[in-house]
Amino acid sequence: MGVEEVGAEARWRPVVRRAWILGWLPQAVLAFAACGGAAWWGARTGTQGPTVTALPVLALLGVAASADAVAHILPNRLLGSASAWLMACGVVAVAARPVLAYDALRAVLCALVAGAISLLVALAPTGLGLGDVKLCAVIGLWLGWYGVSAFVLGLWVGVMVGGVAALALLISRRASRKDPMAYGPYLILGSFMAWPFAAL
Repeated sequence: MGVEEVGAEARWRPVVRRAWILGWLPQAVLAFAACGGAAWWGARTGTQGPTVTALPVLALLGVAASADAVAHILPNRLLGSASAWLMACGVVAVAARPVLAYDALRAVLCALVAGAISLLVALAPTGLGLGDVKLCAVIGLWLGWYGVSAFVLGLWVGVMVGGVAALALLISRRASRKDPMAYGPYLILGSFMAWPFAAL
């Protein structure tokens, strides 16, 4: 747990429901399901390269989504590991094919833009947390490799799905405007939905 996470925990402790989801077995099943589905899709479409790169990202972000849904926290070790893997893959790809340097630069710029914009949103009273800011940067680093449109699509789908979910909770009175909401799972879902189209 990072220093900022310790500080956040000292200020606010979420009500953890269904903590069993964070056990090693449910998390392993979740990661296996995400990676298994992606591996099947990659073999079916002949996109083995992008799929191999995406497998650890899918596993790490899938686990991060469940942690945010249950405990309203996006662990730094998961987001950091996903970023480190993506950067390592980018370095290897550029070393093997220098022409891919433009794609790598675009991915870094998308990560910076996503982080900067989401930070501005987080500074306003929107409910977006710093964990979401880091998550947006990771999504930019991942989907930005395939193009700006893939990056925008992933975030747009995540925001739209999150907005619909928030509206449904308000209408059903299962939550009020003052209740915190985990945006991470929706942003991750959006990136998962955009990636197959981007990698084709």
